[in-house]
Amino acid sequence: MTRRALAAVALVVAALAPDGAQAADDDWKIVAYVNPELPFNAREVPLHPAPGGLALTVMNGLWNLMPATLSAQVTDRDGKGRPQAVAITATPAGALAYLRLPGLTEGKVDTPDMRFRDNERDLEAAPLAVPFKGAAYRFEPRDKAVWFGDGTRRQKIADIEERPQGVAPDEWAHGSALLWAGDLDRDGKLDVITALTGDDGATMCVWLSSKAGAGQLVGKAACMDRAY
Repeated sequence: MTRRALAAVALVVAALAPDGAQAADDDWKIVAYVNPELPFNAREVPLHPAPGGLALTVMNGLWNLMPATLSAQVTDRDGKGRPQAVAITATPAGALAYLRLPGLTEGKVDTPDMRFRDNERDLEAAPLAVPFKGAAYRFEPRDKAVWFGDGTRRQKIADIEERPQGVAPDEWAHGSALLWAGDLDRDGKLDVITALTGDDGATMCVWLSSKAGAGQLVGKAACMDRAY
């Protein structure tokens, strides 16, 4: 599956129990690319999503975090009646992501002067400048990795896998993309949402400046690996 095909894939983040059991209903962190016609594996999502979600969406031309409601419906069960597939629906519909992370509140979200709706940026083809509130943020592919920096600090966001000889570009599924950037946690610093694609699936991550460790610009707030 190509990186562009990611836009047609439903992704959901949920915290799984250590033994891989069904996620607790109040453990979900992020849901994105919701499409009720593309169900999830029942082990990946909560069957009864807890309240308190926020939709990251555009309203009147501006990005906002709005109160959201998620619901799940079991669409397939195994021979013992156990859920196998779950369809997720959301209100409001069509948001870029539905978030349930501590510290996020509803309201307008400041973003760089960039169009993110259905316009993900390839992070491996060339450097990408993301100016925001006087800071010169930048993604740069270098030394077989994607780096994120602000001119004084930088951190590795992803590794770059080289395309093997004999594999056509349109057959190479591996890549890194910026899906969105803005100040989700409202601390005046940039937060980003990225996607990594591979042969067998995709990983979406929300990175928050408020989660940054020593020497970092952002820290992972939630991630998910989803198989195709």
